[in-house]
Amino acid sequence: MNKLNNMDIKLTFTELATDFVLESFGKKTDKDGYIVEAKNPKQRVLTRSGLPINKQEFAGVIKGSEIFIKDDFVSLVELYDELKKRRSNGVSR
Repeated sequence: MNKLNNMDIKLTFTELATDFVLESFGKKTDKDGYIVEAKNPKQRVLTRSGLPINKQEFAGVIKGSEIFIKDDFVSLVELYDELKKRRSNGVSR
């Protein structure tokens, strides 16, 4: 059994790291703290569910996409299901 299965793993981004990741994808935050397109600050970034995402809720971006993930339980379960589905379909990432 893999020892990681019994451990709680938490990744924490500092605000500086979060800003770096967002800037790398051409994003920034608006005055209300929502992630927006850097070149079009009126356009908020949406999750797969179509909801705007606040910087404090940001959990990451799926590799090879610009699908932004919130750090809430439902979003993380959806991410897990999607990655599991990709793996079962022979897609490694």
